[in-house]
Amino acid sequence: MAKVRYEYVIDDITGERGRRKLAHYNAWLGDPNRDFGSVYPGFPEDYQIPEQKDQPEEEPAKPVTKSRKKGRQVTEVVDTVKTDEKAVKGPREGTKLATATALVQATGKDDKEACLKAIVEALAVTRGNASIYYTKALALLG
Repeated sequence: MAKVRYEYVIDDITGERGRRKLAHYNAWLGDPNRDFGSVYPGFPEDYQIPEQKDQPEEEPAKPVTKSRKKGRQVTEVVDTVKTDEKAVKGPREGTKLATATALVQATGKDDKEACLKAIVEALAVTRGNASIYYTKALALLG
């Protein structure tokens, strides 16, 4: 279904539509048959649907199914990914995560203690933060 864009024409009070609206209100106000205290029903042209302009439809995103483990449960999650964007795998250059990933790769991902010491010294972070960087680096390295 195409998206529809509504455009309302805004006229000032001195415009033709403004004059018709004022004439309609004055005719309603001066009507001797209306009930005293009744509410003005509004200008009939205000309730008309304005012109519609069709916009081209965007290409729908392709659904991607991922499996996530949640305890003993495996949940299928459907994410929508735009196809025109290229996914860049890995951390951005110059970040602490990029540095930690390089350190883990250079030290060897099997030796956790040596990796943690290298990350603590190079990035000037606590051992707890180094452990987080180590875990994320392992996930990126596979």
